[in-house]
Amino acid sequence: LANLVDTIRAMLRGDLPALARLYRIELAGGRDDWALTLLPSDPGMVEFVSSVRVTGHGGMLAEMEVVEPSGDRTVTRFARPLEASR
Repeated sequence: LANLVDTIRAMLRGDLPALARLYRIELAGGRDDWALTLLPSDPGMVEFVSSVRVTGHGGMLAEMEVVEPSGDRTVTRFARPLEASR
C-alpha cells in the first residue's frame, strides 16, 4: 500500500524516475490529450496492482484508474482538474 501512495505522489509531482523504479511506463497521446499507463515491474506491486492509468488534458489530470489482480478497479475522476506541477 505504501508503494501505491508513493506512486500517486510521484505522478502528481511528475517524477518519472521514481515511477520507473516500480513500473514499466507507457505514454500515449499528445500534449493536449494524453494517457499514462503504469504496469508494475516490482514483484511487491504485482501482488496488489495490475495497472494504473492516468488520463489528462494539457497539464490537467482528468481521471485515474487502478486495476487490481482480481479485476476490481477503482476510478477517480477529478471534478476540478489539478494542474500538474513541473
